[in-house]
Amino acid sequence: MDSWIALIDVGVAMVGVAIALVSAVIGGCIAGWFTLRGVERQAALAREVQAESERALVLATLQAIHTEIEVVFLRYQNSMGVKIEALGVGEILNYHYPVSSDYFSVYGGNAAQVGRLPKINLQKSIVATYVMFRGLRDSYEINNRYLDDYESALRRAEDTGSFKQHEQNRELKERLVEYAGALKIFHVEVRQKVEAIRLEFEEAGVDTGL
Repeated sequence: MDSWIALIDVGVAMVGVAIALVSAVIGGCIAGWFTLRGVERQAALAREVQAESERALVLATLQAIHTEIEVVFLRYQNSMGVKIEALGVGEILNYHYPVSSDYFSVYGGNAAQVGRLPKINLQKSIVATYVMFRGLRDSYEINNRYLDDYESALRRAEDTGSFKQHEQNRELKERLVEYAGALKIFHVEVRQKVEAIRLEFEEAGVDTGL
C-alpha cells in the first residue's frame, strides 16, 4: 500500500514539474510575442518618423525653390520684362540687361533633392523652369553683345561718314529688331511657365501665397 502511495506521489510530482515546464514555455512564448510586437511597433514608429522627416525636407526644399523662382522672376519682370512687353513691332531692345550667374543658388544647392521628389512631373517642371531661366539669361547676354556691336558701329559711322559703315549699321539694327521679336516670344513662354509651375507647387502643399 505504501508503495502505491509513493508511486502516486511521484506521479503527482512529475505532473507538477511538467505543468511548471509547460507554463514556463507558454510564459516565455507570450513574453517573446509581446517583445516582438513591441520591437515591431518601435520599428514602425521609427519608419513613420523617418518618413515624416523626409516629407518635411521635401516640402522645405520645394518652398525654397518656389521662393527663388518667384523672386528671380519678379526681379526680372520689374526690371526688363516690362520693357520687352512694351516693345512695338520693328523696335529694338535698347537696354543692357545686367547678367549674373548667381541667380539660382537655391536650385544649385538642392539639385540632388529635386531628383528625389516623389512627383516626377514636378521634377521635370522645376528643371524645365530653370533651363528656361538660363536660356533667357543667355538670350539677354546675346542681345547685350548685339547692342554693343550696333552702338560701336554707330560711332564709327559718325566718325567716318562711310556709306559702307551706314549699310552695316542697317544690317546690325535689323539683327537687333529680329532678335527683339524672338526675345519677346521667349519672355511670354517663361512667364507662362512660371504661372503654371506656381499651381504645381500649390498642389504639392507649398504655400504660394495664392
